[in-house]
Amino acid sequence: MASKDTIPVSGDAEDLLEALRKRAFLCEEKAKLVLTNNAPAKWNTMIVAAGVKFFFRDGTNFTDGPRELQLPTGDRTVFSGNDPRGCVFQYVVATLVIVDDDIPEIITYRDGMAPGQCMQRATISLQLPTTISESSLASGRKSARLGLSSVD
Repeated sequence: MASKDTIPVSGDAEDLLEALRKRAFLCEEKAKLVLTNNAPAKWNTMIVAAGVKFFFRDGTNFTDGPRELQLPTGDRTVFSGNDPRGCVFQYVVATLVIVDDDIPEIITYRDGMAPGQCMQRATISLQLPTTISESSLASGRKSARLGLSSVD
């Protein structure tokens, strides 16, 4: 049996291959960003609103959100770009977070792709950073110690 690389395609099969190429193109997935709440459970942390702005290489952008959420520790939600054929090269995540029923705080995160690359999927987590600044510790507020970071 011939390998898939050596099977000759007759004129009758060209239309089938073209239809498959078109279908594959249409099935491409939109860029997805998964937002997870990995704050310490004992802090009673809730992401109450969030949104993501996707920037495409063609100069356009799309915002998914902001959405009202009730995202406790351990839960996640997904945001998507609007164009499966568009190349997302940068995105901004904004969240509204409440810790222990304190005053809501906005926590943001921005990231981008290397030249020539497109973001297909990213996971961003609300969590304690690996290092905490002295000013964050001095504030006494738990939410000041939380941050968004990429876990991919």
